[in-house]
Amino acid sequence: MARVDRTREGFVEGLLREMGLSADSARHRTRALYLALLGEFARTASGAGPTSPAVWEELLTLLTSR
Repeated sequence: MARVDRTREGFVEGLLREMGLSADSARHRTRALYLALLGEFARTASGAGPTSPAVWEELLTLLTSR
């Protein structure tokens, strides 16, 4: 599982680096996104409805802003 997490995080981190973010910012934002996705999984697994697309759009804007 840890290897899968590293692979996924490395992919997203690489995309953010290509957008011009520093290595530290890309790593931190990648972790924030991954934690949000895990939280979404936990919420929906416990019966909560999915988060609205508007929230995900806002998160994407925050994570990709320079």
